[in-house]
Amino acid sequence: MVFQPKRRDRIITGVFPLFKINENDIQYVSEFRYLGHIINNWLTDDIDINHEIRNMFTRTYMLLRRVPCLSR
Repeated sequence: MVFQPKRRDRIITGVFPLFKINENDIQYVSEFRYLGHIINNWLTDDIDINHEIRNMFTRTYMLLRRVPCLSR
């Protein structure tokens, strides 16, 4: 993954050469999953945090539906 510099005045070019491994082109992506976490090219994990928050609410609502004696 090619990371953008934090300061925009340090950007030299927006186009990077293709990298190859055994004649296979490596594609450029704006985000990727590494060790179970999503990281984007601005080095933030906001997408991953929002995903985990949604999962937490989903699991909580499922638990509340299955166990009716729990109070909200």
